[in-house]
Amino acid sequence: MISRFAKQCGGVTIRATELCLAFVLCASAVGCGVSSDDGYDPHLRYANRSDPIVISVPANQPTTAPDPLKLDEFLSALPSLGAKVVLPAELPLAQRDQLKQSLDALFGTPAVPILPEGIAAVGTLSLDAEMLAKGSASYRIRCSSCHGMAGDGKGVSAGFPFPRDFRSGQFKRITGVAQNGKPRIADMKRVIRGGIPGTSMPLFDLLPEDNVDALAAYVIHLSIRGEVEATLIRRLHPDSEEDVADITTTARVIAAKSHRQWLEAQLPDATHSQPVLEGGMLAQSVRQGHVLFKANACLSCHEAYGKTTTYRYDAWGLPNKVQNLTQPEYHWGREPADLARHLRHGIKPANMPAVQMKESDIADLVNFLRALPFPAQLPADVRSEVERPATGRSP
Repeated sequence: MISRFAKQCGGVTIRATELCLAFVLCASAVGCGVSSDDGYDPHLRYANRSDPIVISVPANQPTTAPDPLKLDEFLSALPSLGAKVVLPAELPLAQRDQLKQSLDALFGTPAVPILPEGIAAVGTLSLDAEMLAKGSASYRIRCSSCHGMAGDGKGVSAGFPFPRDFRSGQFKRITGVAQNGKPRIADMKRVIRGGIPGTSMPLFDLLPEDNVDALAAYVIHLSIRGEVEATLIRRLHPDSEEDVADITTTARVIAAKSHRQWLEAQLPDATHSQPVLEGGMLAQSVRQGHVLFKANACLSCHEAYGKTTTYRYDAWGLPNKVQNLTQPEYHWGREPADLARHLRHGIKPANMPAVQMKESDIADLVNFLRALPFPAQLPADVRSEVERPATGRSP
């Protein structure tokens, strides 16, 4: 634990001779590495990314979750299982230094976060320096102990399920029509205010609106910065066939593309009404939804309706525990609109595919999923099948 603390405290690499002093400083301030409640220490800098970047995952799915204290070791071992990863340490030292200088110049520091010139003034994402600074100060106090100073999801309090790593630009709760991996601001604010049931992500429902807006803005900043860094590491890697003529210029291009995707993601998805059924009509809809659930191979991942402990690799190369659908807490919401949206579009970072079916079938499947955690709401024939004891791995 001490070595993890020394490595991760505030995202700053700490020499062994400084560990005791660092422990005292970090323990006295939530989020680590700060000397006041006004934000990050102005001397702090974002650390160079050192953890593996997963390009592809093994064909065989994982059977257990890794030790949260040994994530880097877990990711580094993936190539032996057939995955492809890029190690930042394999870049020439001169290129790593250039990359560090470019990122600092374009994105600032934790205390004074900025975005490349021209980006913050475009669109309606509220990414000006004042908003980012406010978000950074709030993030340090409320978020960095789990999500890490750089947004890597490896803060000192991180556990399983793993906190979101913002640096890939991929998110799981998405309600926008673009479906490019970026959420709407409304999605981010819903997670901040309501937390994520079944995980260690708490709710901050008493935060003032402007504070929530600032947190969302700062997460966008961390995401764009992390995406630029990861993309450049991949392109600069000795095995890459891409040519990077100028690191700073290329970084600006990548940042601008990511920013455009964030703008596109703000368009809402189409709305669909869910018919309200009762009595026999609802029972028939639930029964039909059960038929569709099986016909669309949902049981291949949600084994025994999720009662067995099953994992699938996610977009970050980590084991993602498949949702137990018989439990009333769903990570991403149980409202009809939430469930219907996930069925239509899938949850790409979790490798949940979209289903191809007409809206009336989606409505039936939603009714089945909403009833599934409550046996009394299931028709007798469906209930007997759902309650059949799970075989294999136990939850």
